[in-house]
Amino acid sequence: MPIPSFAAVADVVPALDGAFLVCLGRPDNLDGCDPATTFVADAVTDDAIAVLAGLDPRCMAQGLTVVTTSREQAARPEAVLRAQKLLALLFVKFVYMPALTTRVPDPLGLRPPDTPPEYLHELNSLRNTPLHLRHAMADKLEKQHVGQPCLLLLPGPSLALLAPHMRELSRRYLTVTISRTLPFLRRHGIAPDLLLQLDTVPLQEHFHHSGDRFPESVLLSLSLAPIRSFAPHFRRLFFIDSFNLSLLPNRFRVRESWLSSLLPCLGCAEALHAPRVLLAGTDLRLLGNNAYYNNAPTTDAAAALPDHALPLTSKPNQILEFPDAAGKLARTTLQYFATAAEAELFARAIQTAQGTAFGNLSPVSILDPQCFAPTAIEEALDAPLLDKADFLAKADAADAEKETISLRAMRALYTGRQEAARRDRDLMACMRLADRDKLAQHPYSRYIADNVPWFRPSGEEGRMEAAASLAEELFQAARFARNVAAMHLLASKGSPLTVLVTAAEEAPSRQALAQWRPDWQWQFRGIEAPGYEEPLPSGGGIALAAVADWIRFQDVVLLGPDCAREFGYALSLFTGGNVVPLDAVLAYRTVAMEGNGGPQTRFS
Repeated sequence: MPIPSFAAVADVVPALDGAFLVCLGRPDNLDGCDPATTFVADAVTDDAIAVLAGLDPRCMAQGLTVVTTSREQAARPEAVLRAQKLLALLFVKFVYMPALTTRVPDPLGLRPPDTPPEYLHELNSLRNTPLHLRHAMADKLEKQHVGQPCLLLLPGPSLALLAPHMRELSRRYLTVTISRTLPFLRRHGIAPDLLLQLDTVPLQEHFHHSGDRFPESVLLSLSLAPIRSFAPHFRRLFFIDSFNLSLLPNRFRVRESWLSSLLPCLGCAEALHAPRVLLAGTDLRLLGNNAYYNNAPTTDAAAALPDHALPLTSKPNQILEFPDAAGKLARTTLQYFATAAEAELFARAIQTAQGTAFGNLSPVSILDPQCFAPTAIEEALDAPLLDKADFLAKADAADAEKETISLRAMRALYTGRQEAARRDRDLMACMRLADRDKLAQHPYSRYIADNVPWFRPSGEEGRMEAAASLAEELFQAARFARNVAAMHLLASKGSPLTVLVTAAEEAPSRQALAQWRPDWQWQFRGIEAPGYEEPLPSGGGIALAAVADWIRFQDVVLLGPDCAREFGYALSLFTGGNVVPLDAVLAYRTVAMEGNGGPQTRFS
């Protein structure tokens, strides 16, 4: 799909090449422009901005060109900047990003109908099934009315300026942040109070370390984010959306947007009913080529910026230059510019609904100071110390509420997914041998060719192999999700779940499973084999000759690692689609379930 272009110029209408034209102020060379694809605001008034807000983004599907006259820029700079941000928001959110990646929704249906789905999202969601079935949605936390002030930590360059003050700030505010800022917090030995995971790129997992433990921290996540490796590090987990509305018909959704993780952080503060919200690192601005806190600006960076009066102008690589609210040169990306618009809309809506006061600690932010009041660090540090025990108690109370999920329908749905994934996997294998041209047109192959830029193979053979591996991964994930749903369905009926173990691993397995699901019943059975002289587990044994048939007639069976090793010569041949490795489900235990996290945060 071609990527529609965005162009911002001053005073003169350029060649449009099918792009929709918006003029802020009337340029002199409008003759010949098609009125059907042109909007002219002679003066950027509130009424004109309201009309711009009502534009259908579909009209921008071939691109958007914004012409701002120097006269209008000089006459109404604040209104012009607001209009420019709004236009960028409409274009980027609904046209540009859906064309760029399948990792964001396409609410206007502008993608070609044969566009492959976002398979990484499907993988993430299936792998998150134990979390979906154990943890509640964020409306349970919202109903607790936490009501404590929040500090939103985002990874812009100015975040580094707070390093000397982070410990004191963390004692006065609930710190709300994202995975990308964890290295900064790790450097200063500070755990977030609440981490928001919106980004679905699998590389996000690298910001987390396997030894991290946050027994006093809460994770809020999109249901299809890649969190299975680090969700257990947190005390509590809440989802900001339903993983499937037909199975979990809870329509609550934290205020969010796919433009930026800043936006659901604002929604998180709203869900916490925070009376005051301070933003840090929300520059949304490039200082040189720096977008993140690894290269800190100086404390007088804002004053050192050059004056700039020229209207919004686009540069190569989706870079924009414009005068900020102080009349200084601002350089940013098209996506950051659009994000600023939506953040300002969010803040106005939250302030109207809850009376929230917003402040901004960044001295170089492009956010509207009328929405996010510039705030000195001394003012932020003047807040009283915060007792966070109340927040944790309310998070624990919210976690105790359970969702109502149709387990029978879930098992049926995931059984169907498993069979469909099996057919796709087998079909891919056949086409790889018999019809490589057809294989190249399979959705899995086209997905690999157009996506996963972080690790996509360069050659055709490598891409075909990656597509076949994707088919296998989707099958394995669907099988795992189906089995987890089957486990929950059995447990909901009060039926014991069978675990195949050796006698030696029964006790630790029983303890670990009791931590994960203390309300479930377990039956531990072993395998009787000629020459095997070890004792049997408490539930007795199954003759080796009968194990294959016995497993086949179970809905689901858990398999301990020692048992899998001891009898691998047989089990590896016939443990089919209904067997779940015990370690695979125990990996989803949180620090609160383990009961040994203690009060001590630990970074690794």
